Amino acid sequence: MEASIQTISPLALKHFRRNFSLGVVNGAVFGFIDAIVSPYLVLPLFITGLGGSAILVGLLPAIYNGGWYLPQFLISHRLQRLPRKLVIYTPVAFFRIACWLAFSLATLFIGNSNPGLLLIVFYFFFTAYSLAAGVAGAPFMDIVAKTIPADRRGGFFGTRDLFGAVCAIAAGYAIGIYLSPEMSAQFPTNFALIFLTTAVAIAIGVLSYSFVVEPAEPH
Repeated sequence: MEASIQTISPLALKHFRRNFSLGVVNGAVFGFIDAIVSPYLVLPLFITGLGGSAILVGLLPAIYNGGWYLPQFLISHRLQRLPRKLVIYTPVAFFRIACWLAFSLATLFIGNSNPGLLLIVFYFFFTAYSLAAGVAGAPFMDIVAKTIPADRRGGFFGTRDLFGAVCAIAAGYAIGIYLSPEMSAQFPTNFALIFLTTAVAIAIGVLSYSFVVEPAEPH
């Protein structure tokens, strides 16, 4: 406990259980999200179904991973000026939800009539979502550093990964239902439902983490 007191503030130590639990919920939900809209397995089916080329399919993981790292490189030094990082994390959360809602609505309304336009809309919002995730990643890690003691961070991320894996298995069953012609709507409406489910899951994950008690820190 002495080591814990030295690595986080008394306020964060007081709310350790709450912050730990909210972080695990966040990790579990994003384990589900990473599986249900995997850029390696699920989204390629959507792109090829719209007539997209192999190059467009190959762009999916590049955009997803590049969007995560690039913004952190650009904003980390500016982020350090803020005493609390939730002021960045929470607004970006709403933008990420809006991106998947836009995916869902666009797929529902123009998926059958104009697949070429839908591809453009998808890659625009998918890029925006990936960049927003990167913007949120930097404050998330900073908040973890301020709210989880150094000697508990291994257990924190391990627990997140454990429940994330369980939720990823659940996502696999959900994908089996959504992509089954006998159990769900036809393409591309089934993907509109997948994107809507993703938006709801992101809302649960990011909004739950916005309730973390984050202590202020000096410049």
